[in-house]
Amino acid sequence: MNETILPWLGLIIGGYFLGSIMFCRVICLTFYKTDICKVSKDKNPGAANAFWYCGKVAGISGLLLDMLKGFLPVFVALKFLDYENPAFILVILAPVLGHAFSIFHNFTGGKCIATIYGEFTALFLTFISPWFLVILGVLNILFEFFKKIPGDKRAYIMFSVLIIYAIFNVMYFDQVSISFGVALVSLLSILKHSPLFAISKSKAGRSKKASLTK
Repeated sequence: MNETILPWLGLIIGGYFLGSIMFCRVICLTFYKTDICKVSKDKNPGAANAFWYCGKVAGISGLLLDMLKGFLPVFVALKFLDYENPAFILVILAPVLGHAFSIFHNFTGGKCIATIYGEFTALFLTFISPWFLVILGVLNILFEFFKKIPGDKRAYIMFSVLIIYAIFNVMYFDQVSISFGVALVSLLSILKHSPLFAISKSKAGRSKKASLTK
């Protein structure tokens, strides 16, 4: 707890800027001359659209890079700093906040799933019980059997489970910073999957078109 604030600030600020890089969009623009935010219905700069519009190589590359930008700050903090420090909550939050509200993307962004999975990979390598990943695996298998469940509702269920897990983690393992971080990024992803952000994104698109036609 007696660490200097500078390493924390570096990971928080660096994590936000790293999270703000829309790797899937960059890959698709650079190598496939396709702007997935323009051609896709949901305007999402994430891996799903990279897979759909530019193929497996673009999708997998973008997915791994989106996971990496969540993995790196969390892993470095776990390895070299005190994870019980409340600042660790912000380290977990920063890359996801960057991906959701990118400074390079007019403060819009993706739905954060890959970035959050990258963070959970770092946490799993250090702390999280294998049962946690078993629960997520079972949920994904069930979703495959019940494919009629829309993707957004799947996200609501999955991240709600993570919030419950975070509460359980505080109650029984006293990992407060980790649990608050997990709960906050899960809540943020639920909000990003909600109709509220879909409406705001469509309004932003319409206002941009209107300004161009003036």
